[in-house]
Amino acid sequence: MKTQKIIYVVIILLSLSLVSAVNVSTDKTEYSSSELVTANIASCLGTSITKFINPDGNLVDIKSGEGNWSTTYHTASSPVKGKYTASASCSNGLSQTNFCVNAPGCLIEEEQCSPDWDCLEWSACGVDKLERRTCIDKNDCELDREESQACTAVCQESWSCSDWSDCSAGSQSRTCNDANFCGTTVYRPTLERTCQEVVVPSTTGTLPELPSEESFFQKYGLAILIISIIIVLAIMGILVYYFYYLNPKKDLGEVKDWIRKEQEKGVSDDHIQSVLEEQGWDEKDINAAFKKLK
Repeated sequence: MKTQKIIYVVIILLSLSLVSAVNVSTDKTEYSSSELVTANIASCLGTSITKFINPDGNLVDIKSGEGNWSTTYHTASSPVKGKYTASASCSNGLSQTNFCVNAPGCLIEEEQCSPDWDCLEWSACGVDKLERRTCIDKNDCELDREESQACTAVCQESWSCSDWSDCSAGSQSRTCNDANFCGTTVYRPTLERTCQEVVVPSTTGTLPELPSEESFFQKYGLAILIISIIIVLAIMGILVYYFYYLNPKKDLGEVKDWIRKEQEKGVSDDHIQSVLEEQGWDEKDINAAFKKLK
């Protein structure tokens, strides 16, 4: 019995939705220039938007109203001749009608066009407890229209959540939204959870000093200095030995000839020896030269 009541309620709601379909009409279908077109909008829920479109597809006027209302359009607003469209869009659907301006009989061909509607599946139940769908005329006789009806099934929640926030005071949070706007939170994911903060060591304090690595010269500088001094002294010894022992000042034969010439001049041997000593000759070389003259 309870199931039958539910079925009756659904049937009644569907019937009401069909009866209350949006309707827009004009006071006549043929107009000349400088006339007023009166458009009547009926069975519209809430605010409706009425648009007037010329044969080129350009919007020439737009009005808004509430519930069942009427509005006007002046044909002098557009110089284009031909078939015009008046459409009304409401929360419970969309409807349109056509009229001619300076083009008698422009609707005759349209009357031969039969719409072939292809409707999408009903949407999920919205906050206003209505399901919606879009219907397309495959014959392009009429513009696409929107239909609505009372919800026939329980709204299915469809949640999507943001990333978790940073850990603060031991907890994290996030936001979640229901794409179907069911207005219920039965299947809403968790919005908060506990967490453990990661403590980052502070770098503002004094860090222990690391032992500095000794450079090459700090390790071996003293040894290098001692070796350098030994090398310098060795070089000096070699130079002294070479210049004073291995490298003779002059050939003794030249000294002997020079002594002979000086003796022939009457210079004494003592004076000759003193002159040679002043010139850097060793005493043993001087004595050897004198012996060779005897």
